[in-house]
Amino acid sequence: MNDQLKIGLPKSVSSSLTGLGSAMKHAPALLAIIILVGGFLWYLERHDVRESAEHSRVDQLASLRIQTCHALQERAVQSIEILNETLRDQTETFIAMTKTLEALEKEAERAHRDY
Repeated sequence: MNDQLKIGLPKSVSSSLTGLGSAMKHAPALLAIIILVGGFLWYLERHDVRESAEHSRVDQLASLRIQTCHALQERAVQSIEILNETLRDQTETFIAMTKTLEALEKEAERAHRDY
């Protein structure tokens, strides 16, 4: 094993790997701790990635809801403006009709007096 580790690797790296290999033979608990810590770190990374994706989805959904709300508000404002214009036209028509009716009433009163 030492021959394989020393081929192509710097001396300091191969000696570290050799020391790690011998430590694993004498201290299997260290290997278990390294595996547990590595697994926990992997879990944390995966959790962060999932959480980030969830936040991204929620942000996109919120953005879509805001856009929909703004579109509805714009349509509501347009509807109110159209209604306002219609009511203004109706008021002007009622005023003109009232003037016409008053004129007809005066004319009818004169015709009735003259008759």
